[in-house]
Formats: sequence, C-alpha cells, structure tokens
Amino acid sequence: MIEKQLFLDTFKAFDKEVVVEIINIFFEEYPERFSKMDKNIAELNFKELAFNAHSLKGVVSNFAAPILFELAREVENYSTTLRDNNNQSDIIEKLIYTYPKMKRATAELYTDLKEMEKYYI
Repeated sequence: MIEKQLFLDTFKAFDKEVVVEIINIFFEEYPERFSKMDKNIAELNFKELAFNAHSLKGVVSNFAAPILFELAREVENYSTTLRDNNNQSDIIEKLIYTYPKMKRATAELYTDLKEMEKYYI
C-alpha cells in the first residue's frame, strides 16, 4: 500500500518524533473517521460523506499511498455527484462498490504505518 521510498523521502526532513506523532494522529482518528462515513452512507448524507472522504484523501496524501488516495477521491466524487443529484443509480452502485475497497485499503495503510512507525522509534 505505502510506497516506502516515497514515504521516507517525504518525511526525511522531519524529526522522528514528529513523524511518529503524525502517524499516531492517524491511528487515533481512523476508527472515528470510518464511523462517521458509515453513518453518512446509512443516512444517505452525501454532503458529509464527500467532506469526510475529502478529509481522508488529504490525510493519506501525506503517507505515499496512491491507491488509497485514488479510492478516496472516487468516493468523494461519487458523493458530490449524489449530493447534487440523488437519482443516479449507476453512481450509487459505483459508491457501494468503491467504499468497501477504500475501507480495506485504509486498513492496509494502518498495518503499513505500524511497520513504518518502527523505523522512527
């Protein structure tokens, strides 16, 4: 999931403590972030889902995880489209297909970050 060399290059100018803190913030926010998005989907709240997917996209852009970044972008875009026009069943199908992939990719990122964290401790 993580492109390790890109990750190391991104954070090479940071103190190790700062990198660990950034990773730990992600760990702390991860469960709540997906709890909110699960609720957004259950309530068909596409405005909030778009916002939360956009937020996730911003966070993962720092972690050199391009596949997850793209999945978050897709969920954000589908949500924005649905927010603006609720009657697009083809977009709902795409969202239903993509969202679980994004959740799995985020779980993989979590695991990868646990490994990367060891490098900085």
